[in-house]
Amino acid sequence: MPVILPPLVSLAVSLVPGLAKRLADRVLPGVEQKLTDTVQQVLGTDDVVVAEQKLQDPKVAAELRVRLAEIEVEADRVQAEADAKRRADELERFRAEIADMQQARSNMLDLVRAESPLAWGPVAVSLVVVVGFFGTLLYLIQLMRLPESQANTAVIQIVNIAVGALTAGFATVVSFWLGSSDGSRQKDRSAVQAQSAMAQVQAQSARVTREIVSEQTRQTAALLERVVAAPVAPAAATAEAPPITGVRPKDARQFGRCADLVFGQESAAVPLRGADGDGARHLGIPLKMLAAFRGVPVTPEGLQNLTRDEAREILRGN
Repeated sequence: MPVILPPLVSLAVSLVPGLAKRLADRVLPGVEQKLTDTVQQVLGTDDVVVAEQKLQDPKVAAELRVRLAEIEVEADRVQAEADAKRRADELERFRAEIADMQQARSNMLDLVRAESPLAWGPVAVSLVVVVGFFGTLLYLIQLMRLPESQANTAVIQIVNIAVGALTAGFATVVSFWLGSSDGSRQKDRSAVQAQSAMAQVQAQSARVTREIVSEQTRQTAALLERVVAAPVAPAAATAEAPPITGVRPKDARQFGRCADLVFGQESAAVPLRGADGDGARHLGIPLKMLAAFRGVPVTPEGLQNLTRDEAREILRGN
């Protein structure tokens, strides 16, 4: 979503582009108001059109740039102080972690010298963490290899979170027994943060999926309700509808081949055998069948004039 700046602030950014960064990071509290007040003090107006006209004077423009640069320097100073405080806090936290680790090692050495069974405590904890870390990691790999239909998203998320927690524990175990540099600790923190971010992304994806499924279910239910509530067409209207008498293309092709085969075998007219015309036929159509189809008496000459199209219609009807 675009950010709309006040007109005087936009004018200040056009003179000192570096202020755009300070407007974005908000390091200096009330930076927009400071810029607006400075422009009004130097130019003596809050009308942006009048301000642009006064900036045509090089002396006025130079004075305003200097005042705006002072605000930028102040923001840089605040940013430097915040960075220094953050580094000091990280250094103090690192020193506290080192002191805590050294104290744990000293306690372990004291227990070993005293031959106390508690000396095995760090060893047992380390074994549990290491075995749990690799066991959970292998289990997660097996889950990820399952088909989507069998994979349980909730279980994968829980195991993924467990891997993230055990990663931190595994790093602590390694640091306790082997020591750790500051760079290594930074990598461990980054790995834990990456695991947490991945878990959040998966949780967000699962939530979106549930919302989509829920919306599709709602739309399907609404469609079914509309179908059930739709009025049924009257029986009279249904009776008046013309019947569908279409012939499938495959059946039509098969009938055509069969008719052509019959026409090829009986292309010559068979003469009459008897007074009633028994046995007389042409293109496979008997004389009586042709008369019944036409609805009038048919002579032998009329039988000989039978066309193939008419013969197909007679065969299709029978």
